[in-house]
Amino acid sequence: MQNIHTIPLPWRRYSWQLPLVAETVHWDLLRQWGLSEVWRMTTRMGETWIAKRSHGSMAIELPLYQEVLGPLHAPRPQLHSYWQAEAEQLFILEDVGLETLEQQPGTAHFLEAARVLARLRCASLVQLQKIPPALAEQYGVTADYYIQALDYLLQHEELDTEKKAILTSVSAWLPAQLQALYTDLPAVLCHNDYHVKNLIISDDTLVPVDWAMAYISPYLGDMYSLVHAGAFRKVAPDQIIAAYESEVRHWSRTYDCIQPMLSRSLDWQIALGAVCILITSIRWTLAEAMYVLPESKKWIPAMIRNIEQYAPQAH
Repeated sequence: MQNIHTIPLPWRRYSWQLPLVAETVHWDLLRQWGLSEVWRMTTRMGETWIAKRSHGSMAIELPLYQEVLGPLHAPRPQLHSYWQAEAEQLFILEDVGLETLEQQPGTAHFLEAARVLARLRCASLVQLQKIPPALAEQYGVTADYYIQALDYLLQHEELDTEKKAILTSVSAWLPAQLQALYTDLPAVLCHNDYHVKNLIISDDTLVPVDWAMAYISPYLGDMYSLVHAGAFRKVAPDQIIAAYESEVRHWSRTYDCIQPMLSRSLDWQIALGAVCILITSIRWTLAEAMYVLPESKKWIPAMIRNIEQYAPQAH
């Protein structure tokens, strides 16, 4: 293991369990924060791979890869190898591309991201018809998940009276809208971190990465994330939504189970998805993120404002 000192800690400790690590000659840190780190590693043969280490709430990604993403045909980097340690998990993934949608935020890429989102939701729904319901039960969330998150915020001391007033108004109508959502729309795979930094440009498409927050639900929070990011970069929301809708309609011509995905207005689905993903994101910030990334508390006022903005369209 002649190149042992080129391997960063703690990866060096696991070079026996992950033999590809011992073949590396160069490591580039791509992302690091309290709960995870991501590296691009280069082998002696010139191949590049992505090495990811995570713990805490982010340590769910490995079982998601093994039990959910594959069976539901989710677009993702292929898993090369992994090691589950006592307090952390390490895995090596296919390197699908060098740049993200954040780095190349062109309109064409945003429209393709919308089509990728439609395809991953449609493909998961088709596969869910074929496999035992235990998977959806284990990795699915109910309407109560969002209501409990809202209750958590209303009781949290970090939020002031003004913020709680906005959330209290949401609590008056959210249960009924969630009941409609879960009654009218099918549950599908949701990424839940469908942000520009997690969409890798790969040839003529994009590949979602960082699946640690994924679960099964009928809500459309991922579309809110994409539309919101596009609007910030002057990509028209209507174009993004139209690309998504067109792809879903394409699938619905082949698979009858897809048709209910458009049984309710997309504007309503996206607005309700926005409120739900923002509520759960604030809860995650208050319950975990702010302790490992203190500056994350600064995100909360903007998220509350976005809840207030989307609430009228959600009910």
